[in-house]
Amino acid sequence: MWVPTIARRAASARSLLRIAVGAARRFLSASTEDVEPRKAVESGGSDESAESDRGSKGTGTEPGRGGRPRKRGALRVLLVGPVQATGGIARYIEELRGRLPESVAVAVYDTAAPPGSGPVRFARGALGALLDALRFPFHDRPDVVHVHTAEQYSFLRKSAYVLLGRYVWGRPVVLHVHGPTFDRFVAEASAPLRVLQRVVFAASARIIVLSPYWKKALSTRLPAGKTVVLPNAIDTEEYEPRFDAEPPHIVFVANHVPRKGTREFTDAIARLLDSGADSRVSIAGSGPLDHYAEDLAERYPEVSYLGFVPEAEKREVLCGASIYVLPAYAEGLPIGVLEGMAGGNAVVATAVGGVPDLIDEKGGRLVSPHDSEALADALEALVAAPEDVRQMGRHNAETAERYTWERVIPRLTELYETVAAERP
Repeated sequence: MWVPTIARRAASARSLLRIAVGAARRFLSASTEDVEPRKAVESGGSDESAESDRGSKGTGTEPGRGGRPRKRGALRVLLVGPVQATGGIARYIEELRGRLPESVAVAVYDTAAPPGSGPVRFARGALGALLDALRFPFHDRPDVVHVHTAEQYSFLRKSAYVLLGRYVWGRPVVLHVHGPTFDRFVAEASAPLRVLQRVVFAASARIIVLSPYWKKALSTRLPAGKTVVLPNAIDTEEYEPRFDAEPPHIVFVANHVPRKGTREFTDAIARLLDSGADSRVSIAGSGPLDHYAEDLAERYPEVSYLGFVPEAEKREVLCGASIYVLPAYAEGLPIGVLEGMAGGNAVVATAVGGVPDLIDEKGGRLVSPHDSEALADALEALVAAPEDVRQMGRHNAETAERYTWERVIPRLTELYETVAAERP
């Protein structure tokens, strides 16, 4: 029995090696040349996606690259992460590359994995990496490489970029950790994976985490002195809270997937409305669990199912509501909660990831994940105290001002300059 097992493991190792080599070649072909930004279309409401065109009009921009024209003497930064993909990291990168100052010349290397899953996805990713490597010549090296990663497959792919940036290009690498379950990914890693994590962390000049929770959770595994807390950010100027919802207006704006607690939310709302609580409910977003929201809207006239909403409409919904709900199973530092706060809402959410760093008793209520009964009880208590809800909403709107791009960008720019100056 041990012979087939060894053969299978050897085959898997060879496959991973081929993927790593392909990814390395793709990475080395990324450029910080003068290029125009690729247009991004962000979804509203639920998807938090950023879909990019293949190149900009009239610029000759090639797939996998994007940025803005380089200013003479500017610090050259290569952002590595998914762009032509759905998800919070893609959205963050699109926002970031458009907001960095002119003193930073930005290029983007798109690492979005092909659609699908399992061996087919791996094979397509490896083939795409090889084709890109053959298509692109080598280009100038950046001054700083900024790699955005989550857990699992994302970390395995991004490890190659960290190691190549540090040891092949000889450039400082900033590793930016976004994954909602990265704490478990580190704590439960197998022995070989722990070795890889240790090597990648050691190769990184700085490691960005999203909140104090994440700094503490990863403190035993990250090199001392390298961790930097840099939160997610939003544009609070785009929100004008009204604080006038009567009766209390509950909103759920998220992807309709298990991790966001879609089922727990709909169960809690059913309990709340069955108890006779006087409230309205709006549900925005889409996903494989849409039927839970659709069924709830059919059963209760107080519930409106909006489906996918564009950004402007999402902000309107949030600013006209009074209680934002996110019963997620795991989160990093959710932009959705920040948006709910900026809209002037009290927040009822689960105490996961960096959420407790945002919400205390002055701003809402926290419950355990997977507990629809506790969620319903928290909502019922707030619905019965509308003036408390308004005070929480005002508190959260003020707190959200700490999480603006105007505060984050200067700190990140300073970090780039610091690690660039430390390069031997």
